[in-house]
Amino acid sequence: MKIRLILMLLVVLPCVSFAQSVSGNFSVSPDPYHSEKLDQSQYIVGYKYTFLEKENDKNSSQTGFVELQIGKKYTKFTDYFKLKQDSILEVHSHYKSVTAKEINEMLPVRSRIKFNLDIIRGNGKVVYQGEIPSSTYEFETVIPKLSWKISKDEKKIAGYKARKATTSYGGRQWTAWFCEDIPVQSGPYVFEGLPGLIIELYDRKENFVFTLNSISQTSKEIYKNLPEKLTKTTKENFFRLEKTYHDNPDLFFSADFIETVGSHKLPYNPIEKIN
Repeated sequence: MKIRLILMLLVVLPCVSFAQSVSGNFSVSPDPYHSEKLDQSQYIVGYKYTFLEKENDKNSSQTGFVELQIGKKYTKFTDYFKLKQDSILEVHSHYKSVTAKEINEMLPVRSRIKFNLDIIRGNGKVVYQGEIPSSTYEFETVIPKLSWKISKDEKKIAGYKARKATTSYGGRQWTAWFCEDIPVQSGPYVFEGLPGLIIELYDRKENFVFTLNSISQTSKEIYKNLPEKLTKTTKENFFRLEKTYHDNPDLFFSADFIETVGSHKLPYNPIEKIN
């Protein structure tokens, strides 16, 4: 996890921007990279992802891009730039060493990752993987049975006719717009079960908004990462630990690092509210 940790440290620093780079004559051994092929996609759906770093604070709005890969047996929902990072890490894993050049290739990609979880649905369960400094955490749950209320409301989204449905999940009230012309009962995050692809999804106060950006019938490998350092946990423990990290990141870094860059609290607004 050496390279991932270096990148994470750089990205969370308030002084680092996309245009900045690291320098110096150093080299470190690359992280090993392993993955398991699960399925082959039949559809690739891209969404623009807008979210508020601070709950209900419109001034904290951020934008990212996420991808939904839909296969016969599995679906995977992840950040588009996380997939690009995986590709680069796989290439780097074959190098004898990684230098500032490779770090600078990765930094702008890592900086654009906005959705921290890989979510794989299949065989009646959901597997989540997410990073918190020093480790990748994994937990699984059963696929949630969402109680949808479908209304007669309709509108056009990206040229597709969509119908409205509402549900509650994870402590939030959600509205989904789904397209019956796309016969896929799936959507962003863990949302599914409607008679058509969800092409827009948002919670009542629009802390999280997913809007269709692209769709194609593309064959692409759906894989699960097999990180060298993986900690199995529960959903509740993961979100609590993630909150602890945002509230007090000092606990996760060395005293020398904190002394160098200073202490700073990170904003936190989780997509699911865990009591």
